[in-house]
Amino acid sequence: MSQRCLLLACLVGGAAAIGCSNSLDEERIATLKEAGYGIVQVHNISMRDGVKLHTEIVSKTNKTTPVSTVIDRSPYGGMATELVADVYAALGDFVAIGQDMRGTCKSEGNFSCWRSDGEDAFDTFAWIVAQPWSNGKVFSAGGSADGIAQFVQPLALPPNLVAQFIIVATIDARSTIYPGGAYREGLIDNWLHGTVPHQADGIIVDTKSRNGASSWWDPLNISSPGNWDTIRAPAVMWGGWYDIFLQGNLDGHYIYQHLSHPPNRGKSYLVVDPLGHCEAATKFFPANIGHIEGRQVLAALLSLQMVQNDGTIADPAENVKFITL
Repeated sequence: MSQRCLLLACLVGGAAAIGCSNSLDEERIATLKEAGYGIVQVHNISMRDGVKLHTEIVSKTNKTTPVSTVIDRSPYGGMATELVADVYAALGDFVAIGQDMRGTCKSEGNFSCWRSDGEDAFDTFAWIVAQPWSNGKVFSAGGSADGIAQFVQPLALPPNLVAQFIIVATIDARSTIYPGGAYREGLIDNWLHGTVPHQADGIIVDTKSRNGASSWWDPLNISSPGNWDTIRAPAVMWGGWYDIFLQGNLDGHYIYQHLSHPPNRGKSYLVVDPLGHCEAATKFFPANIGHIEGRQVLAALLSLQMVQNDGTIADPAENVKFITL
């Protein structure tokens, strides 16, 4: 399988995991180095409050000049959705980074329900661009919880963020947790117990007391008109018509495309597939889904072109020719 096909297969084939997966260990490090990966590193990067976040770095590049970085910040661990970033490294011209969000997996601190992810991303990007292998350009990628973290990033105004690939995520976490004002107990409680089991009960009690509008939600509220101007990087977004985050995905694209910082408008793309969260219900919509030129490849192709072209997509029609609905 070609490197390009490998990228597309991995991006369209996976579902979000619950709980932490294994990360870089001696066996995987040896395997990566045998496969030609020149950069295989593990760091614990300090945030502004002293909390250290577990960060894994891989790259196949053998260039002497610095290259761009693709990062996925996730609560699921290095061998789960963080591998979305790793896939770009297979192309050879990117450094891929997977980082455990604070309070999850191997990172320190307490899970903040995404409320700290703007500042944590800012601090992580600052560390990245100071490294000798970085050319100062950072792209973010990831789905579900990782995608929500991406929607929070612009609030911190990270100067090195060039573009994003946001998959099945919502720009409005409050309406997802409290749709219509009622706490979504089954979804939220089960996800927290599966993802941060030792912190879940305390977070649930706290979250249940936040059903009204308050400053507690401000670090998540990029959908507020006062925050639209902070969005200064375009995005490819990939949603599902039956996804739990559909409305937040659609709203996110509209804000990015029409209401963000003026120079950023008109540069984002949205693909919506007739599926549920993380490809759920595939068996009910099987047409053109099981091969590398299937309909879902469109989002991955758009993302790939945006990363390769520093945040722009020269000719979207070039990607559409792969789709045969």
